[in-house]
Formats: sequence, C-alpha cells, structure tokens
Amino acid sequence: MTSLLANVWNVFLIVIGFGLVIVVHELGHFMAARWAGIRVMAFAVGFGSAICSWRKGMGFRWGSSEKEYLEKSEKRRAKSEHEEADGGTSGPTNKPASAGGISPTEYRLNWFPVGGYVKMLGQDDLHPASANAMSAARDSFAAKPVWKRMVVISAGVVMNLILAAVLFVVVFMAGMRDVPAVVGTVEPGSPAERAGLRAGDVITHIEGEEIETFKDVMIAAAMARRGQALDIRVERSGANGAREDVELRATPEVDERGLGLLHLGVFPAASGVLFDEGKTEEERNLLREAMARAGLEGVPPGARLMEVNGEPVEPVRVAVAGREQEITVLDALTKAIERSGGAPVRAAFSGPKGEEVRVELRPSAKFDAAMTTVDEAPAPFGHLAGFVPVMKVGRADERALKQGLKDGDVFARIGAREWPNIAAGISEIRAHRGRTIELEVVRGGELVRLTASVSVKGVIGFGPDEAFDHAFVTSAPELAPGGEGDRAATAEKLPAGRIVPGVMPGMKLVAAEGKPVRDFSELRAAMREATARAAAEGEGATVRVEVMLLDPGSLTQGTGETLAVEMTAEEVRRLHELGWQVAGLGNVFRTAEIEMKARTPVGAVVMGVEQTRRVMMMTYVTFLRLFEGTVKVEHLKGPVGIAHVGSQFAAQGMVYLLFFLALISANLAVINFLPMPIVDGGAFVLLAIEGITKRPVPIVVQNALTMVGIVLIGTVFLVVTFHDVVGLMR
Repeated sequence: MTSLLANVWNVFLIVIGFGLVIVVHELGHFMAARWAGIRVMAFAVGFGSAICSWRKGMGFRWGSSEKEYLEKSEKRRAKSEHEEADGGTSGPTNKPASAGGISPTEYRLNWFPVGGYVKMLGQDDLHPASANAMSAARDSFAAKPVWKRMVVISAGVVMNLILAAVLFVVVFMAGMRDVPAVVGTVEPGSPAERAGLRAGDVITHIEGEEIETFKDVMIAAAMARRGQALDIRVERSGANGAREDVELRATPEVDERGLGLLHLGVFPAASGVLFDEGKTEEERNLLREAMARAGLEGVPPGARLMEVNGEPVEPVRVAVAGREQEITVLDALTKAIERSGGAPVRAAFSGPKGEEVRVELRPSAKFDAAMTTVDEAPAPFGHLAGFVPVMKVGRADERALKQGLKDGDVFARIGAREWPNIAAGISEIRAHRGRTIELEVVRGGELVRLTASVSVKGVIGFGPDEAFDHAFVTSAPELAPGGEGDRAATAEKLPAGRIVPGVMPGMKLVAAEGKPVRDFSELRAAMREATARAAAEGEGATVRVEVMLLDPGSLTQGTGETLAVEMTAEEVRRLHELGWQVAGLGNVFRTAEIEMKARTPVGAVVMGVEQTRRVMMMTYVTFLRLFEGTVKVEHLKGPVGIAHVGSQFAAQGMVYLLFFLALISANLAVINFLPMPIVDGGAFVLLAIEGITKRPVPIVVQNALTMVGIVLIGTVFLVVTFHDVVGLMR
C-alpha cells in the first residue's frame, strides 16, 4: 500500500511539473505579447473551466470574470457611442474596448492543471479564420509588424531553454549520482568486442565529443547513422598500471535483444560495493539467496571489496566536470575469476562496521550463447559448440512450490514438448495461458509427473534456467533473423547443428573422444583437450561425441550414437576463449556511480548550458534518425511513457525530478520549434513567408495546414501512447 501511494505521489509530481514547464512556455508568449503591445485576453494555468480568476480593476472571482467583463465593456462602449453622437463626432475611434480601468487580461486557474495557454487578440492556431484571429484592432496580434510577431511566437521556446538551463544549474550545484562511462562487460560478438573495447576501459570521447556518463555512450551509439564507424577514445590500464589513451573505431549495430536501437554492445561497470539489505523482509530474503548462490554467504550487505587473491583493489579514476573522481569497480574480481582456470578465487571485504570478511569463490565454466526469438521477441539461449541444454527450474517461487516444482528440476516434458530447450519451454508454457499444463521433470534420478496451472500472463512461477549441470541435450532453436548471437552463432548453423540428422531431444551425453562426460562442463574440458593442437596451430578440428537417445520413460537406457562435430578454426578459437564465471555475481553488487556536481556556481552554469545544448542536439538528431529508420516510433515516449519514466526519476529525490523536468523543458523547446503546422515553428515559418512576400499566407492554406497538423500530431499521440501502454504491460 505504501509503495502504491508513493507511485501515485511521484506521478502527481510529474504531472504538476510537466504542467509548470508548459506554463513557463506560455509565460514567454505572454511577456512578449505585453512587450509588443498585443491585447492579451487570458493567461491560464491548466485547461477546462476556471476554478478562480483575477483581473485588474475587478479583483478576485470564483470562476471566470469574462462574462462580467464583457458586460461592463459593452456598457462602456454604448455610453461612449452615445457621448460621441451628442458631441457630433462620427466614425470609429479605433481604441481598444475596455471597461473603464479594468484590464482586458484575465489570469485564471482552471480545473485541469496540466499546462496552460495564452489567448491573444488576433491569433488563433486552431481557427485561423475565426473572428478573433481576423480582428483588425490596432492592439491585435495580426496588426503588429512581422518581426514583433516572430518575437512573440519564439518567446515560449526561449523561456523553455532558459528554464532548462536554470534547472540544470540547480541540479549540478546540488549534485546528482550517475553511472560513469566505464565498461563493465563487453558483449561477445558485438561491435565493441570487434573494435577491441575491454572491461575496465574508461570511454572519454566519441566522435570528438566528451563523454562523462554511460548514458552519453548509449546515446552516441543510438544516434549514429546506420553503418557509421565511430571514433572512440578510451583510457586503459597498461601493463605497469599506468593509464594510456587508446584510439578505437566501432560501427554500432541494431540491438536485437533489447530496444532495437543501434548499440555498441557494452554494459556499465558494477561497483565493488554490495547492495544494502533492503527495506522489506522480501527484499532482504532475495538478497540473501542471491548472495548465497554467488558464494558470498556470510558477507554483510553493503560491504566493499578490498582484496582479490591477496592483492588490493585499485580504484579507477574518471574525470567529471573538470575534476577526477575515484570509484571502485568489480573488474579486478571478474578478471581474476575469468582467468582462474576453475581454481578458487579469494576475496576480502570490509563491512559497513569496518569488519573484515574473507570468502573463497568457486568459478564454474562459461558457455556460448546465441539469439533466438520467443513470441517474436529476441531471446538468448546457451550452448556449447551447438549442443544445447534442456530447460530447468532456476528458482521456484511460492506459487510454483505449491504446485510441486522445486529448484533444479529438469524438464523432460512441458505440455507437448519433450526435453525442451529454454526457448521452446517458455513458448509452450505461454501457449497455455490461463489453463493447466502437464509436466514431467527429472528429480533425484527419477521422472516425476506434475500438473501445473499457468497464469494469464503465461507463467507458472519460476525463473527458467538451462541445465548445463546435467548431461541431457536437445535440439537448438532457430537463430534469430540477422542476429549472430554472442559467440558461436555464425551466419551458418552452430557446429552440432550441421550434423545430419543432428541432435535430437532426449539425447544424453556419454563421452567426447572416448573420455566420459557427465555434464556440459566435462564436455567442454574434453572438447578443449581434443582440440588443443588445432587451437595452437589455428586450424579447424573434428570432435567425436558419443550420445545416447534415451528410451521413453528411461533415464539410463537408450540407443548409442557417435556424432562427428566439425569445427572451423574460428569456432575452435572461440571454444578455447571461453573462460570462467561465478553465476549471479554481478546481480548482488551496485552499479558504479559518480557524482555530477560543479565545484563553483560558474562551473554549474557552464555545465547547465552545455547539458541544455546536448539535449537540444539529441532531440534534433532523434527526429533525423526517425526518418532514416534507425530510431522507430515505438522508441518515442508519449504522456503515459513520460509519466512512467518521470515517476522513476521522482522516486530518487527532488534533484532527479528537477533533472527530468529540465530534459522535458529542453525537449519541448525543440519540438515546439519544428517547422510543423500548429506548433510555434510552423507559425514562425508562415510569418517568415509573410515577411518575404509582404502578404499573409491565404486563410484557406492556413486552414489546410492546421488540419494536417491536427491529424499528424493526433496520430503520433495515439501511436506513442499505444506503445507506452503496451510497454508497461510487458
């Protein structure tokens, strides 16, 4: 309940904040209109009917004072005309209608306080041919020189840019935490790996642009042109520990498993600090279980990594806002594990109270990964030279436990799928949404039959995993179109997938080159031993793997068969590059963070202006990439998406809320000044045409452009809102 109320409050803050950003925009139009001598009829905060209003000469009113003002104005006009008739004058005076010392401007607060508007005499975006828009009064918008109208139209955008810069200055004076541009892991087979990026590299520049945060890296890749090679400069620790600059080039590719944007294939660095224990008992239990699985049982939450194999962990230095900061990253521990050869790795931690805790981590073998699709969405699966493990239960929650499943159960059957790989198993479970499904699992050397209910979301209640710790193998899923996967997935099929008739569900590993194997780790060791000479000489190799096709209902009896696995030189090399890991280790450490804070007020101003410039350029480039196709409509955010993302910022504190509102304000400035109908940029273009031709754009053309603008903006609104809602439901 507390969490729900917090979320509602955060969304409320975003709605109000977004409304204030729009009010500031309209305030720019208002002040410019007053400066230009244009009659402003209303300055409103929010939309809909008025809650209350204030007008000079009339004071405060509940509701709108417009009707009362018009009545007074009409009486004043009638009296003036009568006096003129008595005095013998004739013809209009061309004076603005007023009610004798009463201001024509109503300041009003409306019931729906999201945004606001300014109503000027002689200007109406939605109805260019209306009586108001066609007004010939000397204080109307249309009666003013073109250059003054241009100032009024662009003033809202200017105010949004000023607001963005001011908010950024406040943020950088107070300081906020962000993720540094330090590479934590490099996705195998990715553009980053091919370019030579390594874990621990500090990315300092991309295409000459200074990089400070990991977000800058992601944006630079996503906003690149398709096929464009990016110049990347990194700082890297040399052999003697000294930092050296390295120049690299990488061409971003579409992230098939993620958002579908261009990416480099790098992930941020984890810090050397464990997560705190959490606020709820459930969070504390989850962390304890995760730490136990990673071999860190007994290490207190919040502890800091101090030593690896007796060597102190050296901090990484990164430059932010003109000053160096030191951060502790997990790189030393992960590299020690990667190169361990399976031997235990010793680690020392310092607890929150200063206590020292030493543990011994036991690495397990790493395997390859490739990409497939599940329900048309990219999904990874593991394999070793094309041999794919069967799906198993990783961690069963209370719902799955009540239905008889246990951690480590290996699936011999899920519905109609026998010995399914992880993709097939997930797909079959989802196909039974809202129904029951028959299961058969291997547990303690026996087959156990179960019936489980599948929720409407398509889950039973467990985390799916792959049984690399068993000898059961199954057929590989189809590779994702155009996706090479992480390591051994090449343009051709995986090595074991090239065998005819091939690996079948229900096969069990027996031996490799005559050496008995009981699981995938032993298969890996046997295959590496058999291909050691080929790896040294850079050649391909053939490995004979003995398997048994199990008889129905049996785990020990079946038909033997020998499979000849032909591997290319590249596949042999990759087999020998496979290192070691401690599963789930990165899940219990915080992401590394730096402080984005200026040392002086002047520095904060410089940072604020620079951040505003970056956001503006990023917004323009986003629209350019939208037309080029590297950014898609579903990547944009509508009101629902903005509220959702904004609430996540707000949950982190006021500084993060202000940062988000600064982003919104800068984005609003750019979008509002695009040369499209209805928005300020479109109006500015029409004024420019009027200034050049010395005549207004015909009303019929303005009406047509207005309709086009309404349809365009309405369509985009509906499409992005649809994708926002779909994204939240996933």
